[in-house]
Amino acid sequence: MAYFPRKYWDSGADKWDETVTNKSFPHYFYYYEADLYINDLLENARLSLELGAGTCGSTIHHASPDKKIVATITRPKC
Repeated sequence: MAYFPRKYWDSGADKWDETVTNKSFPHYFYYYEADLYINDLLENARLSLELGAGTCGSTIHHASPDKKIVATITRPKC
């Protein structure tokens, strides 16, 4: 199993949301599909917990006044 240190992830974090929402990004479809799947899972949920939320780029799409998400991250810049 490969291990990527925090420095590796932090170096790309500032542009991560821009990258995964770009339709020319090779893995765009996987992230888009994951959001659709998550949306289905949360359909009847009123409260969810997300561990390791990163930039919350996907999280905010699933939250609403009647569907709350508590998101956490250990990244020092957040």
